[in-house]
Amino acid sequence: MIIGITGSSGSGKTTVSNILAEKLNYKLINADEIVKKLYNKDEDYYKEIVKTFGLKILNDNQEINRKKLAEIIFNNETERLKINNLTFKYVVDEIKKQVENNSIIDAPLLIESQLNTICDVTIAVMADEKVKIERIVKRDKIEEEKAIERLNAQPKDEFYKKNSDFIVYNNNCNLEKQVEELLSRLNIK
Repeated sequence: MIIGITGSSGSGKTTVSNILAEKLNYKLINADEIVKKLYNKDEDYYKEIVKTFGLKILNDNQEINRKKLAEIIFNNETERLKINNLTFKYVVDEIKKQVENNSIIDAPLLIESQLNTICDVTIAVMADEKVKIERIVKRDKIEEEKAIERLNAQPKDEFYKKNSDFIVYNNNCNLEKQVEELLSRLNIK
């Protein structure tokens, strides 16, 4: 079985993915980790990003400054579409190379990239707006207004509800219990 996990920033996708992967002993494919790997200067993804967004997104050591890039893409829909197209081209391709039976794909753009079409089950992780903002601020060390901008640039909960088979609500509750209940509904042991 291939399980896809998605949701907006700060929802707790990775936490749910980790719990599921551990309980099921499934291979975990994390899109954010693949992005970090493909940010290497030798990778075509890196070269395309620099070509598209210019040298202004690089640190002194020539690494991509994720905060600078985030400011560009979360404030401009045209720029966000450019990065999404590159992501769909390179990251999705890498995920497809890595996927095998008994895999979990943790990907914020699972549905938009159509990776959900290779999944047997799609699970959306959701949390209240306030909870997501707090998590993003803490995780990314950014101001609250920046976290709100990021969330406003992403699909709303309705999108995930409409395009997912199951929902996990992650408002600092007992996730282990929810995952156990989900597994029994999926009839996976």
